[in-house]
Amino acid sequence: MWRLILKTFLVTLLTVLVIGGAVIYSLKHRTIPDVRESISPPPGDGVRFDRISFSLEIRKKFIQHGWSPEAVKSLLSLNGDWFATLHQADPSAYSKQISLLTDLGNFPNLMPFLAEHPESAPLFAIAEKPDLLLRLFESAGADYDFLVNLYVLHATPTGNFLLTAALQNNLDLIERLYRRGLVGSETLFFFDHSDESGFEYEQWLREILLVKMDKSDAELASLLNMVLRYGPEIRLRLRNNESFRVSFRATIWPRLVRVAADNHNMFDIYLDDPRIWDLLALPEGEELLRLRGPLPIDLLYGYPELGRSPYPQELHETVIQSLLQGDEQTIQALIKFRDEPLFHELALRPVATSIKTAAFKALFEAGNNYHDLLRRYSAMSDDGLQAEVGPPPGILTIWTPFYYTLWEVPKKLFQGRNPTSSEWFNSIADPVSLLFPILKIGVAVVNVGKTVSEEEQTDHLTPELKKSSIEVAEQQLGKALVSRLNDRELIPFGVTGMLTGMQESYRETVSATTVVDSTKAIRFMLGYSAASPDSLETLNLIDGQIMLRGDGRLVIKPGNDFPGKEVNRYLAASADTFTSLSLAPAIDRLQESTGDPPPRTDRDDLRAWRQNVSTWWLMQASGMFRNRSPVN
Repeated sequence: MWRLILKTFLVTLLTVLVIGGAVIYSLKHRTIPDVRESISPPPGDGVRFDRISFSLEIRKKFIQHGWSPEAVKSLLSLNGDWFATLHQADPSAYSKQISLLTDLGNFPNLMPFLAEHPESAPLFAIAEKPDLLLRLFESAGADYDFLVNLYVLHATPTGNFLLTAALQNNLDLIERLYRRGLVGSETLFFFDHSDESGFEYEQWLREILLVKMDKSDAELASLLNMVLRYGPEIRLRLRNNESFRVSFRATIWPRLVRVAADNHNMFDIYLDDPRIWDLLALPEGEELLRLRGPLPIDLLYGYPELGRSPYPQELHETVIQSLLQGDEQTIQALIKFRDEPLFHELALRPVATSIKTAAFKALFEAGNNYHDLLRRYSAMSDDGLQAEVGPPPGILTIWTPFYYTLWEVPKKLFQGRNPTSSEWFNSIADPVSLLFPILKIGVAVVNVGKTVSEEEQTDHLTPELKKSSIEVAEQQLGKALVSRLNDRELIPFGVTGMLTGMQESYRETVSATTVVDSTKAIRFMLGYSAASPDSLETLNLIDGQIMLRGDGRLVIKPGNDFPGKEVNRYLAASADTFTSLSLAPAIDRLQESTGDPPPRTDRDDLRAWRQNVSTWWLMQASGMFRNRSPVN
């Protein structure tokens, strides 16, 4: 019996030693995943693929087209496996990519930079002005990795052009916004910078961002919300209206800032209608907005598409003074009798505003009998009218309760993208997913690019979005008023809440050794700005997952097989290698404790990152995502 026990013990001990030794060896001699180990060999047609001859032929072609030997060596060292894979999987895309890259031989001044940064070659291949892009990269210095991240997000030819223009004067601000967690904020600067209106808008944008950069998360978020919401309208007015262009920065904008100061420096309650700029351009515009909120927009400019006609231009002065000097009933009379011809005649009479407001108040108090009173007023002389109406009403000094409880101004419906649509907001916003979750290595994230389906669309905000929107609104308006807001009215507050949460979450989760999933945050910014639609469309086509590491590097991982299984496996493999290396510091510390030198993870890390971004750019440059249908 004791022999059997001894034998069992020895076998068990031997097993433990073998397994333990293997584990220790694997930690000491850890190997970094390599893209070449993660993809299948190129499928062939029965003929053995001669990799050496293939590489020599490509090298020869690049040299013949003017590439320097050093630049070719760097490019093929980085992308040789990709070219071999693509040559077999998608010959058309392969030919297109090689053609685009070899044409760079016409720019000999690029060669030294490409020898050092071969991953950037596809960007230069689609750049409208390669020399301009080269100057941008050469002057970036330590910001090179950050620039690469931005071009990964905007890899299409259109995105490349818009981003390059945005970065010329604004790299500093964009980088500061990213440090605050506002990923995707480069789209604030996606506009035409070439004319006077673009210059004026850029100067204004820089000024207002610099003022808010050191303010609270909420203040900065509200400002960005305003810019994203009204930016296109402001640029249109700057371009088409010389008077607006001359007065906007010096007069009109400061008026809104002063009004917003009464609301904790928040802009959310003023984001209903872009005609707020028409209101603020009036001499009394600032006072009207402060005392009456957005209501004057309805009375002066109307909502014709909703059956709410504006007052004629000749009555605007009377309407303005009545709004400023009247009480609740006076203002409700302006709303109720806007289409009454006799009321218009009364408003045009050459009597003091105080007499008119008293008459308006009396008409409203008359209820359904106002017709008889209107006819009586029209038959009276000016002196008789003054004696009839009595003293003027008191002045309404607080507009907010009145606006939100006694009268609901219909929201203007916009053509195309409607930022006040509950369905639209639900489709791109998800506060839970916006909190930059730390990526769990090896766990797939699916449907990150999914939008709300037809069946899922609703006229109401999702419970999570409504809750976060209400929290922000209550801080500005109080619970009593917010309880009366509908979902559409809550959306501006919800956007500010999300932009605030992005900043808070970024600080809490991002560090030099973590990898976070920033997909939802970036999708939201691209969707809300609508400034780079093709960039968002491509991410959605591949269910792209955007992984951001705290050291400033970003990679793309596809979530499906579009545009092709083999090529997407290659792109995904480099992303997996990059994310797995985020575990390296912990393993390095273990190896240091055993006396073994750490492996060369920096080199492997850089290679994986370069392969991912270069492959992504090559796929975009050659049009692999255009004119195709996504794989189901």
